Amino acid sequence: VFMAKDSTHVDESGNFSIEVIKKAITNIGLSITPLTHPEMKDAKKDPHKEIAFICNLANHWLTIRKIAGTWYNLNSVLPSGPHSISDLYLGAFLQQLEMDNYSIFVIRGRLPDPLQEKGNGMRIPIEKITNKGTDGMIKEKKTEPSSGSKDTDLTAAIALSNASKEEQEVLAQSAAAAEQEAIMRVRVQITSQ
Repeated sequence: VFMAKDSTHVDESGNFSIEVIKKAITNIGLSITPLTHPEMKDAKKDPHKEIAFICNLANHWLTIRKIAGTWYNLNSVLPSGPHSISDLYLGAFLQQLEMDNYSIFVIRGRLPDPLQEKGNGMRIPIEKITNKGTDGMIKEKKTEPSSGSKDTDLTAAIALSNASKEEQEVLAQSAAAAEQEAIMRVRVQITSQ
């Protein structure tokens, strides 16, 4: 991939500008809105009801996404890989990112399903996915009454808790595959422009 020496859309490390990220996100039918926007009051109050966030600090982007009912910090620079985040801790985590001067964006729409590769699809052993920062916190239980239709997040969470270790590993690997797929889509969008 050729990058122009004076490009304002990508730096020498391969980090993309907000314009590139916005274009890639809207091209797949999603919306991106700053968490500080007045229309995002509900997202700030109840972030666990959203589907994903992207966060930026000094041109480094990270994704916080719900996959199979569990939130993950998919920051590519974490040496230990993805971290799970409880619904209860998500708001505090986003507040900490804000205090650390991150720009946070709410992603809305229907996210693409995680890419399923041939074979077992496992990339990161389940033991490497940590809940750093959530130790000692009480797991939040959903107690909302059912409206007659199945709550897919609750169903996925129950399935995950009842899954064997091997099944949990496969589900965890889909989180890593989804992040890689999103990165590849952004790169394809950039090279095709």
